[in-house]
This record gives sequence, structure tokens and C-alpha cells, in this order.
Amino acid sequence: MKRTILLCVTVLVAVVAISWKATTTSYAAGSPLFIEDFSYPASGLLTAHGWLAHSAGGTNAITVTSPGLTYSGYSGSGIGNAVSLSGSGEDDNSVFANQTSGTVYMAAMVNVSSASAAGDYFLHLAQSPVGSIFNGRVFVKSDGATGIVFGIAKANGTPVYTTTSFAFNTTYLIVVKYTIVAGATNDTADLFVNPNITAPNEPAPTATATDIASTADPASIGGVALRQGGASTAPSVRVDGIRVATNWTSLNAIPDANVDMNGDGKTDYVVVRGTGSPLTGDVAEKSGMITSVRQRAKYRAQLRQANATPQSTTEYWYSLINGTGNYSLAAWGDADTDVLTPEDYDGDGDDDIAVWRASDPAGFYILYTATNTYQFVQLGDATHDPTVVGDYDGDGKADPATYWCPTSTPGTCQFAYIGSNNNPSNTISYVQWGSGTLADGPTPAPGDYDGDGKFDFAVQRQVPGGNPGDAQFAILRSSDLAAELISWGVLSDTIEPGDFDGDGKTDIAVVRNQSGTLVHYILFRTNAYAVVNWGVTGDVPVPGDYDGDGRTDVAAYRPAPSPAPNTFYSLNIQNGSYRVAQWGMCPAGGPCDAPAANWNVH
Repeated sequence: MKRTILLCVTVLVAVVAISWKATTTSYAAGSPLFIEDFSYPASGLLTAHGWLAHSAGGTNAITVTSPGLTYSGYSGSGIGNAVSLSGSGEDDNSVFANQTSGTVYMAAMVNVSSASAAGDYFLHLAQSPVGSIFNGRVFVKSDGATGIVFGIAKANGTPVYTTTSFAFNTTYLIVVKYTIVAGATNDTADLFVNPNITAPNEPAPTATATDIASTADPASIGGVALRQGGASTAPSVRVDGIRVATNWTSLNAIPDANVDMNGDGKTDYVVVRGTGSPLTGDVAEKSGMITSVRQRAKYRAQLRQANATPQSTTEYWYSLINGTGNYSLAAWGDADTDVLTPEDYDGDGDDDIAVWRASDPAGFYILYTATNTYQFVQLGDATHDPTVVGDYDGDGKADPATYWCPTSTPGTCQFAYIGSNNNPSNTISYVQWGSGTLADGPTPAPGDYDGDGKFDFAVQRQVPGGNPGDAQFAILRSSDLAAELISWGVLSDTIEPGDFDGDGKTDIAVVRNQSGTLVHYILFRTNAYAVVNWGVTGDVPVPGDYDGDGRTDVAAYRPAPSPAPNTFYSLNIQNGSYRVAQWGMCPAGGPCDAPAANWNVH
């Protein structure tokens, strides 16, 4: 089922005063496989937002309800709305990358207002595509007095309930641990109620399922489902903040946001300026401005001008931390030669300041924000594109990477990356993907399209045999090494990477200037799509998660004539809310500040 979202929003020029709540909670690095915060309009059907009904579709349909739930220390707390389950009726599911081995964890906040003495299950994992193979079932029933007990079953056997009672109308955090064990009927399931989710180590479970041999084990676990039970046994329960991960620490991790300099899950306002006389801290504070670097087009031109003589101009990074009012200044890089590549190279949750330089030897200069130490990683040459940095080996750390095609004679294009997972000798891995030349080859578009925690190798190219200019995304999935070909957009579109629906998978998204308006075409991995008008001619796309809900927002950075400040405009396409923040400037006699969040937009 497809959906179209048409958000024709006028991008305001006036500044809207917005206040943000600062966060002091730190989270482990890494990203969940699946995130659902129900950041959709209240009263709407859940099936209108990527979920599918696998039973009793349309009967007492599951709807989004307001407000959302909160639980201290949990990364899904206080984001978006929730869903309400009550009585018998429709059951819905959403899928994530299939897991065929190891352990799958599922967390959710739940608030029970009524439960029967017989008990019933309301939340579970499932084999994908979701049909009737349900595992890790979470039950709730009345304790016979004034409270409730939660239960766990591996499959369709008798559940094991907690020995401790819990209160009605109180929000609890529950975690299901489903372990896939080699063999036919020996998988296990555990339940945790109110665990210390911020602790680095997994605690003892609250209850463990005993119906291990009740049914054959599923071929894989790849779905999460909400269930409305029997007419006389179903509980009334609200559910929110669902997370699925393959390890305990990633379960509560905040998803990596583009240019998140303090690890709070929000994209920060970062610009870079090449100048010999940067703003002082006092002037920056009083003016409310920051600085940026050169335009991407300048880098593209440099790739084709091997004989160009660079002039050294220091790059100054000005970072305004989203929601805090705090800012910082760092001098790092050469504005005339370097390419911005900010990412989390050490896996601490904070993006590091980094540039790539095409000089001999070419490589990445990384300034680690947590320790204020730096590293040079040699990789590439002047014909390479370094804006393909990402986590290719799934260890929660960005890997230095480049992409290139032959300079003149058409041939095979390649990705090269230096993985940080079990690679003490810093061996370079090469993957051939795409063909052409430096001038007319495919555009790289890597990302985690299958949601397995690893970047996939992907390019945008001409549709083979199609109309001239029609674009096709060719993806080599890391989960199964299968090729996926998806026609979307035209070659003149700008590719803007991101997970716009928060399902843990990179979506296929492009932006196009149509009669002075920037139109964003987003194809979700559920095959639903959105068409969003946001921005005007002259704006720079800066996709990122500016509100911290685990979803990429469409965003535009607008330069302004000096002395007016430049402006970031970001839009949450799920609920239509937007943010406006002034940061950056177009200094007299120099180029406008360039936003760091544009670094991997192609």
C-alpha cells in the first residue's frame, strides 16, 4: 500500500522564536534495528503510517492516540504519540531486517488500564513476512487483587508470569529478549520489566518462558506486532516507544543524527568558514552568527582541475548545539583544498570534526571531539569522492571511505573503506559497484537500506534502456549480498540521504527545484512515498534529525545578504511541525558560510 504526503508549506523568512529543552542524558553508541515513536497525528489509523494489518483488518482498527508515554532514561520517552489497544479487532505489524541468528531485543513502554483474570498477549515478535508465526509474546493479566502481572511465552505455549505485581495506569518499560538457538525447537524468550535501561550490562530477566519445545522455531525474526486479543480476555493498554536491536546497549541508543556534535540524537547547527580572521567567541555570541566552509560545487570543480594551485585558508567550524544555546569554535582544515566529512569515527555517539584532503598522500584528518586528539588516515587520491563515509562493518563507528570511477576510459567504479571492526592492520576493503568515468559515472548514494546496521553500496545511475535522464538506484545489500534496482527520480536530482520514517533503514530521497520551489521526493522502504515542498531557489538541502525523534527531517539552509544571519528551516514530515534557527552569515568580501549537514548530499 502506498501513501502520498503533500506538504506545501510556505518557508517563512521571519524568525520564529523556539525554545528547546536541553538533555544531559548520555546513551551508548550504536543504532536500533527498528524505532517506532508513533509521531503521527492523533486519531489517525496506524495502517496509514507504514504498518500492515495481518488479522481482522478494519475491525476496531488500531489508532494513534495522544499523548505519548514517558519513562525516565529511555531514549523513546516523550517522543510523538502512542497507540491504544482495547478489545478484539485488528492486529498490525511492521518489519525490520530479518535476523536468522543471535539475539533480538524488543523494548516498549506500556500502560495498562484494564486486564482480565485469564490474561492475553498484546505485543510480540514475528517471522517476516508476518502471518501466524508469533514469538516472544508479551502477556498481561489481573493479579486477582488491585494490580497486574506480565507474562512471556516463546510461542503458543503457557506463559510464565512475573512474581511481582505492578499497578494499573502506570507506565512501565518492558523488554523481550528472544535468542535464536541452532536446532529445531530450542529458541528461548525472556522478559524484563522496568530494567535499568541505561546500565551497560544486561540484568537478570524478570521472567523466562518455559514453552521452548511447544512449536518449531521460526526461520527468522523480522517483525514486531501489536495484537488486540479475545473479546473477553483482551487488555486495554497503551504502547509507545518501540525499539528493536541485536544487543542490550544498542536497544537504548539514540540513532545517529547527521552532524550531531554532542550525541543527544539531534542534528546541530554547524557551519564552516574559510577565513584568516574568524569571529571571536564574544562577537559570535553577541551577533548570534556562526561560520561555514566552501560550496560542494567548488570541490567538484577541484576534482577536475588537477593542476590547480590551492591557497591555504583555515577552516573554522562554528557549532551551535541544538536546544542548549551553547556553541563552540574549532579551527580544522584548509578551506581551499579540503572536503567536509564529519561523522562518528570512534563510536562515542558524538560526531567528530573531519576533513579529507586530496594532497599526496590523500586522506582523512579527524579531530576527535571527546578527547581533542587527532588522527590522519591515508586513503584515496585526487579523483576520489570521500563523502561516502559510513559504518560499513556494523560496529557503530564510521569508516573512512572513498568512491571513484576511471578518469577517462569507461570502466568499473569502486568503493574503498577501512573498517574498524577487527581490522588492527587497517586493511583497505574494495568493492566494485557501478561503471562509467569520473565525468559521467554514477553518483554514489551509500546508506543502510536493509536496516542491518551496515552501510550498503549504492549508486544512482541512468536507467538501463530507459528514457535519457531517468534515474535508477542500484543497491548492493550487505545483509544478503543481493542487488536491488529501484527507479526513482531523474539524474539531475540531488540525493539527500536519511531515514525519514524512523524504521532504521535509509530511504531513497531526492530533491528537485521546480519553478523556484524545492520539492523532496521520498520513497520509504515500505514502498510508501511522500512528496514534500520545502525550500526555495538558493536554499541548500541539509537533511538531519533536528527534533530528535529518530527520523530525518527535510531541511533547508538559506544564505542571507550581509549583515543578516543565515537560517536553518527543518520540517518533520510526519506531523508537519517545523523549526527555524538563525546561524551563519555571508561575510562581506567572502563566500557565504556553508552548512556541514550538507556534507553527504550528492
